[in-house]
Amino acid sequence: MRRFITLFLLIGVVSLNAKGQKTFIEIINDFKLPLGWDVKISNDTSYWPLFKKKQLGSWTLTNKANKHEKVSFFIFNYSDKDELVFTEGINSYYMLSSCLNISSKNESSNFKSFQKENFLFVMAMCPCSTAESTFCRKLAESIFKWSYQ
Repeated sequence: MRRFITLFLLIGVVSLNAKGQKTFIEIINDFKLPLGWDVKISNDTSYWPLFKKKQLGSWTLTNKANKHEKVSFFIFNYSDKDELVFTEGINSYYMLSSCLNISSKNESSNFKSFQKENFLFVMAMCPCSTAESTFCRKLAESIFKWSYQ
């Protein structure tokens, strides 16, 4: 019986990959990282009560020259049926923030949560300031452009 279940799960995983469904790591690796940034990807399956889900991992980008300038995203599986739960959860999560970062006036020059393929990238609180740092603004613009490709 165990072999049957294992075989069934293996066939399911192979068929998902055969349909062209990427992992979140493959999706992140498609992002052209601007010069001057380090990347850290972790597999973290913490449970988020606000979203009623476990996250899959996180993606952190840190400025090599100024380690205080960084932005992180928590990554979750996403489908259209999750939209309401995630929207409410994201709003509640950001209301807990005590960040005093100044944002750019240009929407595409700010960090924000986004959906890419079947994953939701939830921006962690307190990213680097896009109004004060050219490096952060350029990174935010690159992520914004890539998120819509």
